[in-house]
Amino acid sequence: MGWVFVALLLAGPVGAGERDVFKTGPISESFTNFNGQVSTLPAGWTVSSDGVNVSDGSAGDFQGIHTGGARTGGCYAWQWVSGSVAVGCQPTADLFTPGYFQWALVNRTGLPVSEVAVSCRMVYRNDTPRSVGLNASVGVGTGTNIPVDGLSLVTPEPADLAAIWEIENRCVRIKLTPHWKPGETLRIRWTCDDLAGTGSRDEVGLDEVTIQVFPPAGTVFAIQ
Repeated sequence: MGWVFVALLLAGPVGAGERDVFKTGPISESFTNFNGQVSTLPAGWTVSSDGVNVSDGSAGDFQGIHTGGARTGGCYAWQWVSGSVAVGCQPTADLFTPGYFQWALVNRTGLPVSEVAVSCRMVYRNDTPRSVGLNASVGVGTGTNIPVDGLSLVTPEPADLAAIWEIENRCVRIKLTPHWKPGETLRIRWTCDDLAGTGSRDEVGLDEVTIQVFPPAGTVFAIQ
């Protein structure tokens, strides 16, 4: 699995509800403790079932744990294989068309970051004749998010006769221009929406999301 390199122009101040990044080593999230309720989302993660407002769980859009084949729309903890959980959704006409999953991280290294490496495992269950997309984008602070095709997913339009959970791994190195400054927030967002076909929608999710930061050439980080 090779790395895709992307250069982005980013700008903006600090946001809210983030996870702090103190070191250059990889930071990973496997959603082990996520049970499909908003209170168990990992640090820095938010979900929007309407693509605009951050969900707080009061609208009934968090549906708990499921192994796949759900017919009620909402955010789920997909137990897509024994021992592995993904944060994801069953889209409907009213939920996650569009909607998003977002990881927000604050640069606490004390130094600017010129590049980040992001990888993830994307899972989907192609049990319907409607194609769904999870389109990735990255932004800093209140700046505009820039699309990152190397972290995106498109499910097939024709339904599989015997649908099972499918896996696609993604990895990309993103050059940040200007650099991600100390105290600023980096947002990685996956937006879910319809693409093609009619009828019900495929189930999609994210697992094993990892980020690693890199300073400009010649910069030395203190060992944490």
